[in-house]
Amino acid sequence: MQSYLILSPAYYGDINDTEQIRIKLRYAYDMLESKNMTLDFIAFRYDNSDILSINEYYMLFEVITFCKTHNITLLLNLSRYKLEMLILLWIHGFNLGIHFKESDMPLLHDNICLVLRQIYFIIYSLQDDITLRDKLKIIYNSFLFLCKSVAKIFEPLCVDMESFLRFITPLHNALNNYKTISQKNKLDKNFCPIFVSTHNLQDLSRVLSFGANYATISPIFYDKFNKALGVKYLHKLPPHLKKKHLL
Repeated sequence: MQSYLILSPAYYGDINDTEQIRIKLRYAYDMLESKNMTLDFIAFRYDNSDILSINEYYMLFEVITFCKTHNITLLLNLSRYKLEMLILLWIHGFNLGIHFKESDMPLLHDNICLVLRQIYFIIYSLQDDITLRDKLKIIYNSFLFLCKSVAKIFEPLCVDMESFLRFITPLHNALNNYKTISQKNKLDKNFCPIFVSTHNLQDLSRVLSFGANYATISPIFYDKFNKALGVKYLHKLPPHLKKKHLL
């Protein structure tokens, strides 16, 4: 059995206090360990309305450091600019996957799972002496070839200097000021996983056929807006889906 911790706002608290997230991550890890379970995945879930700030990057770096220390796979689960920030972090050598929300279904229809895998290995093969801007242009041209609709998302970041600086400045400031994270990161040859949230059997089947590595289905026990599916719902899922990666 694999365990997946999706961070909630309760984990972050005061964004100026990174000690809090360290304590809460450690508590969750120790709790699972006491039950003879391992923590396999953590999602940095953040309901952002804009690009991440310097302090928000600090929180992300705390989670990255924790995951590195405990051999846990990290995923980005953002409300906005998830692809842009994923690519920027990949370029800087951080190994992490992504968790798409139900609202991202159009991206899955556009074959984003295959596109991201191809882009990942393009980044993995790029020479270190290429400038960041040139790397982004190479990636952007690859998107144009692989998926024009996805390329439109990256166009401002790649062709407009003002947009480029707006995205990259908080990340670089955070990297320069954060003392506990190494800047000598290198992507692993193994592609990090793609998760997708689903809430019904139809979407569950579709996202797995689109190339997602894992799918979550919810709510099982409770939810603020939707009726709980219940444990019996899981037992009744078709056997061919249970053989796939389902959380």
